[in-house]
Amino acid sequence: NFSNEYTRSSLVKAVESEVEFLSNFDVCNLIKNSEEQYTNSDEADEELDIIKFLNYPNPFADSTYFTYILTRGADDVTISIYTVSGRKIIRIDGASAFKGYNEELWIGYTQDGKRLANGVYLYKIVAKLEGRKVEKVGKLGILR
Repeated sequence: NFSNEYTRSSLVKAVESEVEFLSNFDVCNLIKNSEEQYTNSDEADEELDIIKFLNYPNPFADSTYFTYILTRGADDVTISIYTVSGRKIIRIDGASAFKGYNEELWIGYTQDGKRLANGVYLYKIVAKLEGRKVEKVGKLGILR
């Protein structure tokens, strides 16, 4: 089937790109550096921002962790997953909102409890603090 082969080929290319990026990424060093850098700064002087965000493993088969660093503690953090056409699949409310390194587990199911199909998806992390909102968008792959 041409359509399935084209989709698989596109997914493999996207996954190879992510694997190349992640092969140079050291999560342990990220955690250490974020703890040193962001726990010693004066929070009142910092702008709220989301930095060094990604999900791992990526691609994943069963579950993935969304990891991100907040420059300040936030009032609320949500993570939403979308299809590439923009349809919202799930919204994870009450994600970790601490200053510094944060992570949130997602097991690859929709809001209705259905397992997602292989493919490329988008995710958006939104942090809110005192009426200000910061958003970051990334992509993830599911490959079983």
